[in-house]
Amino acid sequence: MTGRADKVERRLATADVIGLDACTPGCEPQHPATSLAALRSRLPDGDAFVRTAELFRLLGDPTRVALLHALADGGELCVCDLAEVVGVSENVVSQAMRLLRASDIVRTRRDGRRIHYRLADTHVRMLLDVTVDHVAHGDRARHAATADETGLRRGR
Repeated sequence: MTGRADKVERRLATADVIGLDACTPGCEPQHPATSLAALRSRLPDGDAFVRTAELFRLLGDPTRVALLHALADGGELCVCDLAEVVGVSENVVSQAMRLLRASDIVRTRRDGRRIHYRLADTHVRMLLDVTVDHVAHGDRARHAATADETGLRRGR
């Protein structure tokens, strides 16, 4: 390295780097402490955050999400029908349904030896719908950004 490059390297190594989304040292809050305290008091309790995180953990598995979408679109379905629709084994479906049922995301109805599953309530359907809309929105935004970038590279 040249002497100048060494100096720049040393300066960068010792510089305090502050992210764009971080407050700088000595930053004054943008809102009065009373409004921040009011905001804090309106937040759910910690247990609600834990339960919400557990729900998102359950929805973090693509197979379980596919099963829920099948139930949202197909209504009440048995394990063998869910396995056929989603393209996984009945054992995989049974394990997934056990977890989803324990978390009150799906409900069951017994018909002899066969168990039929359905979404627990409209909140689950709304959560799936909002998630699909959010993913589609992100896909459209990425596609538009890529198109803009491509257009800029071509000199349009």
